[in-house]
This record gives sequence, C-alpha cells and structure tokens, in this order.
Amino acid sequence: MILISELKLYTTQIQEAIPAIKTSHLLLNEAEVVKYLSGMKKTDNQLMLVIIPDARTKARNEDSIVMNNALGFFFLEKTELSTSQGPDWLAIFERTQETAVRS
Repeated sequence: MILISELKLYTTQIQEAIPAIKTSHLLLNEAEVVKYLSGMKKTDNQLMLVIIPDARTKARNEDSIVMNNALGFFFLEKTELSTSQGPDWLAIFERTQETAVRS
C-alpha cells in the first residue's frame, strides 16, 4: 500500500520534472474524474490525473472474491469536439504518450 502523503509528493515531483505537465490532480473515483475534466480549460493542457485505488471487492459469493486495486496515472489533453475537423487524435496521443514515457 502506498501512503497518500508519498503519492502526493511523487505526483508533485513528476509534475516538476516534466515541463509538459501544467497541472496534476489526485482523484478517488470516476465520478470525480468527470467532474474535474468538465471544469478544465484547454489552456490547462497537459494534465496528469492520478486515480487512487479503492479497496472494494467484486464477487458473487465469498469463494470468488476478486480484489480490484490498481493505481492509475493518466496523461490527458482537453480537446474541443465542436471544431469543424475535430481534434487531431494521433497528435494528441503522441504528445501524451511521450509525456507518459518520460514519467
């Protein structure tokens, strides 16, 4: 288990080490991701989201319990789908992939 204080420090260190990351945020679940991204501006690009795992289990009965506990780092850019040609997905993927590889 990673301590939240250590995860915060690590997140800050990554953001400081990679100039492409303009902002970062720790979140607990998908609902928080949607809420956070809806308030994000295109000028906030690139963004690093760190999703803290929960301790919930999935099972039909006590003999088939499965733990789903994974820490996720996501490198994202806000895009505008309303433009006439749409976003250049490959260019976005290339930029965010380069950032992820450097972390």
